[in-house]
Amino acid sequence: MKTKTEIKTTSEIKNSYLMWVGAEHYEKIGDYTDEAVVQGISKRMPNVETAQKLMEPGTVVFLAHDEHDYRECPECAGEIECPDCRKRDAEAARLDEGMTTLTESSPSRVTPEEVAKAEASMAKARAKIAALETENDECKTCGGAGNLKGGTGGVIAVDGERWDCRKYNYWLHQPKVWLPTDHKIDGAMCETCGGTGRLPNGKVFGLFLPSQVEWIVPAGADEALKAEMEKRGFKLVDAATVEAEPKRGCGKRHPGGVYVVTKPTDEGERAEALLVEMVESGAIKAEGAEVNGNFIRFVNPVEIDAKRFRGLKRWSLSPKAEAEAEMILEAVAS
Repeated sequence: MKTKTEIKTTSEIKNSYLMWVGAEHYEKIGDYTDEAVVQGISKRMPNVETAQKLMEPGTVVFLAHDEHDYRECPECAGEIECPDCRKRDAEAARLDEGMTTLTESSPSRVTPEEVAKAEASMAKARAKIAALETENDECKTCGGAGNLKGGTGGVIAVDGERWDCRKYNYWLHQPKVWLPTDHKIDGAMCETCGGTGRLPNGKVFGLFLPSQVEWIVPAGADEALKAEMEKRGFKLVDAATVEAEPKRGCGKRHPGGVYVVTKPTDEGERAEALLVEMVESGAIKAEGAEVNGNFIRFVNPVEIDAKRFRGLKRWSLSPKAEAEAEMILEAVAS
């Protein structure tokens, strides 16, 4: 897969990985970089071995973000249900269900005041449903048609109906409304977009050099285990210390977790040396990056054509390396 811009590798980079920053936790690139400058970076690893691997000399982790900017997947283009209308329809159905519950309540079991309150709630719900229907009729996304052309993500058969994968994925995340286990499901998912129907307009906005591996000691951990973790090179962090840490956009760290980190107090000699070599190689301009400890922020993020994923993978902005990328981590909490 060809990248829009290629950053040349340098002798300082022996192993490079890519990590996507979740827009659900950090709305904009700046939200993450501001936190990284003040609090450093902490990435949870799935196991001890992976954490140790990222501590090998010359390891660099590039950081990417899409800032909710997507394009339709060209490999599965077709007709899809308007995602905006679908959300409004689901909200209207929820309101209608609430009115049904109020209607079915026995008047003999409630006071006149409660009846009046229920009627007021129903009137409010009817008004909201009417407003949602008007929004659908005037939908800016589909022009009121309810359908539009876009990346389908593939096709899924549900109870004899053919759904685009985007519709299925939406309802899959509404377990209280729709249970997929109650339906016969069969179909094909687009391999290019992974069933999302969209591809992120991602940007690499910086990189960091892991400087420490930490283990959050769980309650009841015995001394032998602590000694083993220290022998493996992990810094032991007690739960009380973690509890006192400022909350990150992605939440708090958890006992038992192993994390690869940088600190805002890192001296940053390695990052400075890497930046100098990247500038000399023509990878970036001298004024194109800022160094904060072992975190380097790119002033002008680099656009990439890379599929979004969870966790980390071995990666390079070289097109050849991108095509041969090796997945090394599964989805884990940040």
